[in-house]
Amino acid sequence: MPLVDIYKIKASETVDITGREENNISLALELNGGATGGTVLGTVSDLQGNPIKDATVKLCLTDLSTFKHSKTNPKGSYSFNNIPVGSYLITAKKDDYLLPSAITVSVNANRTSTVNLILVSDPYANLNVIFGIVHNSQGNKAIEDVFVQLFERVSGVEEYKGYSKTNDSGQYFFTQLNDGTYYTKASKEGFFSNHSADLELSDKEYSKIDLTLTEDPNSNTGIICGVITDKSTGNVIADCDVALYEIVGEDEYLIRVMHTNLEGQYLFGSIQPGQYKVKATLQVEI
Repeated sequence: MPLVDIYKIKASETVDITGREENNISLALELNGGATGGTVLGTVSDLQGNPIKDATVKLCLTDLSTFKHSKTNPKGSYSFNNIPVGSYLITAKKDDYLLPSAITVSVNANRTSTVNLILVSDPYANLNVIFGIVHNSQGNKAIEDVFVQLFERVSGVEEYKGYSKTNDSGQYFFTQLNDGTYYTKASKEGFFSNHSADLELSDKEYSKIDLTLTEDPNSNTGIICGVITDKSTGNVIADCDVALYEIVGEDEYLIRVMHTNLEGQYLFGSIQPGQYKVKATLQVEI
C-alpha cells in the first residue's frame, strides 16, 4: 500500500525550554488537497523494449483535450502526480515514431495506475519532403488553387509522382519522397505555366521550392456576343453594323466594328478586363 499525506505538514512556533516549564503545543492541520488524487506512471519503450527518452506523454480528458503533459527521463519513465479521480486517456509521441492510439486509464484516490506505452517506428520517418509557395509575378501575391505537379527523373526518364493544389496562402507540399532528383511544375488557367529546376533530395531533407506564375494576357480575356433584331417584327438583321466601345471613366472609345451574319449574330473576342458598351445600326445607300 502506498503512503500518502492526508494532511499538510504544519510546524509550530518555536518554544524555549529553560527548566521544568510545561508548554502546550496544539496544531490545527489542513487537509492535503492532493491526498484525494492518484498517480499515473509508467514507461515508454520501442518494440524491442528499449526505453525512449524525451518522449512527450500526454494525459487527456475523455474529449481528448490535454490535461497534463510530461517528458520521459533517460530510462523512459514518466509520472503524473495528484491527478483528480476520474477517467483519462494517455498517449505518447516522439519524432520518427508513429502516434499510438490513446489508452484509457482510471485514476483512484491515493492509488497508482501504471500504463506502459510502446511506440512503433515510423517507416516514412527518413524520407524527404518538398514544400513551397506559388506567387503571382505582379505584386508577389500568393495564388490559390494552383495545380502543382511533381516529377522525378530516374535514369534519364521522367516519372510523374503526383499533384497538389495550393491553399489560400499559395502553399503546397509533397511528403514521403525517396532519395532522388525531382522538380515541380505549376499551372493555372489565366497564367503561363512554370517549372522549377531539378533538385537532389537525400537523407530526410525538407526542401522549399517556391514558384512564380505570370499572367497570360491572351487567356485572361472575355467575349461579347449577341443577336441584332428588328424591334417591331422580331426579325434578325443581317449585315448590321455593330460597334464595341470601351468605357473609361465618363468617356467612350470606339475600339472595334463588325457586321452581323445572316442570322443577325455578332461576336467580339479576346476582350481585356474592363467596361464596355455595344451600339448597332443598319446603314444603306439611298
